[in-house]
Amino acid sequence: MILFKLSQDAIPYGPAKIEQVKTAAGMFNVSKIVVDSLPRLAKDFVCVEDRAREAANDIFNNTKLWQIGVPLISAFIMAALSLFGKPWETDIIKANSKIESIEKKLDYDKQIAELKTKIDKLITEKSSPKP
Repeated sequence: MILFKLSQDAIPYGPAKIEQVKTAAGMFNVSKIVVDSLPRLAKDFVCVEDRAREAANDIFNNTKLWQIGVPLISAFIMAALSLFGKPWETDIIKANSKIESIEKKLDYDKQIAELKTKIDKLITEKSSPKP
């Protein structure tokens, strides 16, 4: 059970709290709660389409800002980096030269291994007796 205290006295509901309201269509019996609450509602609360259109336009405009703004900012950053130099280029050049030297060494090791197998093959052929 949830208990809470109202900030003001609750308005009783029932036939004792009915008021007559004059409208364009004539006089209507309306609950006092409705008569009290109706002026507090937003003036456009019935205009659901207009409020939905406004919300959609706001979202669309924010999306356009992100779609245009982010690529422009990244383009400016890249332009600034290209103008002021690229400090990582020297590291890349050093890494590439190390990779090339390792590849050459691997080629030499492969050639040495091939030569060793050829030498071993020749030695076994000479040492084996010919029939």
